[in-house]
Amino acid sequence: GGRVPVLVLGGRARGGGARVWRSDLVPAHAPGGCGWRDLHGDTQIVSADGVAVVGPVGRVGLLGVGTLGAIFADRLLDAGVKLALFDLDERRVTPFIGRGARAATSAIDLVHDIDIVLVSLPDPAATNRAVLGQAGVLAACNPSALIVDTSTIDPTTARAVAREASARGVDYVEAPLSGGDEEGSGVDAARAGATTFICGGTESAVDRARPLLNVLGRHV
Repeated sequence: GGRVPVLVLGGRARGGGARVWRSDLVPAHAPGGCGWRDLHGDTQIVSADGVAVVGPVGRVGLLGVGTLGAIFADRLLDAGVKLALFDLDERRVTPFIGRGARAATSAIDLVHDIDIVLVSLPDPAATNRAVLGQAGVLAACNPSALIVDTSTIDPTTARAVAREASARGVDYVEAPLSGGDEEGSGVDAARAGATTFICGGTESAVDRARPLLNVLGRHV
């Protein structure tokens, strides 16, 4: 009694995982699908297509709450993920505080006690300041953390961030958004959870990012 089946997928496969039982899971809403939240606060999610199931997402710090960042925040909170937010415009963060998100006071404060830094910034200059700057996330990021960057940046900036992250022992995944399925592309796809993320990084880092990205989109 009280056990919930969870299908666990390994590697890059979208099927063929092993069915296991967890006794410490309680129901939790998942956008476009169903899911469970364990009693320690991590989340198990079944994606919208009912096939891809992801493991615990962990604690997420979202850097940038613009148009896409707000959609990401909405989906993560709906899924019961522990979330901290930082944006230079505090007004963008305010609507999510009442839903359980923590408002960070700076990029450095954002990375306190989190597992994944999700970056959603508008251009390379913002990424350089917020990630590589003296007061950026890499200045205080725990070496065990993972940075997932969905920002609109050029390859040169992405490589610079990847090099600096590697030098500090931090995993980095570049994860720009592609179009969606029938729901459309860009913001429309993100809102519908139909986004495809085109990932660059080591295989182990991409595997670490997969649970988070499967909450936000449909294909990784």
